[in-house]
Amino acid sequence: MNRFLTGLAACLLLASSLACAGEWVEDPISGCAIWNDEPSGGGDVVSWSGECEDGKAAGHGVLAWFADGGLLVRYVGALKAGRVDGVGTLIIRAEQGDGYDHFEAEFVDGELEGKVVLNAANGDRFQGTMKQSIIEGYGSYIGANGDRYDGEFVNGLPQGAGFSEAADGELYKGLFQAGNRHGEGTLIDANGDEFEGEFVDGKMQGWGSWRSADGSRFEGQFKDGKPNGQGIYRAPNGDIFNGSFVDGIANGEMSVTTADGKQSTQVWKNGEQAE
Repeated sequence: MNRFLTGLAACLLLASSLACAGEWVEDPISGCAIWNDEPSGGGDVVSWSGECEDGKAAGHGVLAWFADGGLLVRYVGALKAGRVDGVGTLIIRAEQGDGYDHFEAEFVDGELEGKVVLNAANGDRFQGTMKQSIIEGYGSYIGANGDRYDGEFVNGLPQGAGFSEAADGELYKGLFQAGNRHGEGTLIDANGDEFEGEFVDGKMQGWGSWRSADGSRFEGQFKDGKPNGQGIYRAPNGDIFNGSFVDGIANGEMSVTTADGKQSTQVWKNGEQAE
């Protein structure tokens, strides 16, 4: 998903290029001026089919932008004072690979502002809201590879409550921060193992409960994605181990209760019972 968001950011940079510092480019036929943020140096040419107000493109029409010998941008919708403004359909040459990214969106003074539907040339799709050409608010992303995210975005990245589904079947429902799992959440991996608890910067961290598809279970402290600290491990055969764990394996004194109810104290080192 982060690769998509990086690519999307590049698309949005192009989409917002009509709003930033640059220069005016005139339609050589009508004389209407269009704002250009990043002149290519390759003889940019624009064509505008709509009206002019004070020498600048205005009203509803079709804008075509050519650079480096090919079509760079095509926009059908409203312009105001030479900048896209209103509801319109925009296609932009993809930054990577062939084809064009397609936007159906709302614009304000050249920026994507409001509801947006993006169908990228690489097969990715985004539907949601944007503010000043950055994804902000609720949105839904479906990647060409099958990855999916539905939830809140802040500054272009998942943040807040959300749901993600990876192409391999991994599921996560919970909180995100800056694109990473962060806070309370539930993760079910592709094998059917399930973790419920705290995440920090994408890793299981703090108190949590892990239930494996083989029937085993661990409840206790996690660090860097593995059991670290005090916890209780329940084996598939019903034996219960209560003690200290390091990097996912038993290490130290363990209070053991077997499935038939017998209790004992054992010492474990690096995942093996000490003699």
